[in-house]
Amino acid sequence: MEHRNAACVCLNSKVLPEILPNCAEFGLINNTHVSGFKGVRITASIGDQQSACVGHGLLDQGTAKLTLGTGGFILINTGKDKVKSFDGLLSTPCYKTGNDSDTIYALEGSIAIAGAGITWLQDMGIIKHPAEVSDLLKECKCSEGVVFVPAFSGLFAPRWRSDARGSILGMTQRTKRMHIVRAFCESIGFQLREIILSFIKDMNIEKVPYICVDGGVSKNSELLQVISDITNTPLESPEMVEATCAGAAMLAGLQAKVWGSLEEVRQLTTKQRKRWDPQMSDPQRNNAVNYWNLGVNRSLSWQLSM
Repeated sequence: MEHRNAACVCLNSKVLPEILPNCAEFGLINNTHVSGFKGVRITASIGDQQSACVGHGLLDQGTAKLTLGTGGFILINTGKDKVKSFDGLLSTPCYKTGNDSDTIYALEGSIAIAGAGITWLQDMGIIKHPAEVSDLLKECKCSEGVVFVPAFSGLFAPRWRSDARGSILGMTQRTKRMHIVRAFCESIGFQLREIILSFIKDMNIEKVPYICVDGGVSKNSELLQVISDITNTPLESPEMVEATCAGAAMLAGLQAKVWGSLEEVRQLTTKQRKRWDPQMSDPQRNNAVNYWNLGVNRSLSWQLSM
């Protein structure tokens, strides 16, 4: 492992820190203000999304995870292959546990608005509290033709349209706040569906068998059912949703010999998972996707010529 782009910014690579695998001896904690931690070894370092993959035990090619927070971040393990995406998804290292181990890669796609959209609904007075979303989804099983395109900062992968803007379309006098809330929740599913289809194309696979979900928004069971329906993909969520923290701790423990192997670490992640299977029919899904695409097309090129 070495620095390859230091010359691009006129840096001598010798002044940069050594590149190490995720499990390594990075140093010692030297903060005297944290009681009891001075001198403790730092034995792992990993990015947050990659750490969530480890925290879910997604060590095999084709396994995927979704973190739902302010936005949404979905990664799929591509194994030893560094897959180049046809749709502009990010090819990234997933994990490397030692100098002698293989680098495992992933493809990553993201959506800008997930939990941030729920905050917007609250700010606009459509809901009083985020917990209302679950109740309204139970009450409202159809958006009645309303499409919500949450392109407040454009659309991310795989459309990559910075000229798109947020739009709520298809409203009538009969439209109620529950239809708008449901349309927003469906928009998360539609955007994730497009990324999943890109995964399938880029990796030349038949399907993504299931997706492990974590993050604060994943506590909303009704929303996860909506996402499963629209993506036509089963979702699984562990009892402990902070997979990012768990993954970093597992790698640190692996380096410190708390666990003897990655397989032993994986066994820690397989307990008490809740599952959501798709319940929407193919004709229903296809009709909803057609309306979504129509709405997205209306949201594009939302800029005046200067």
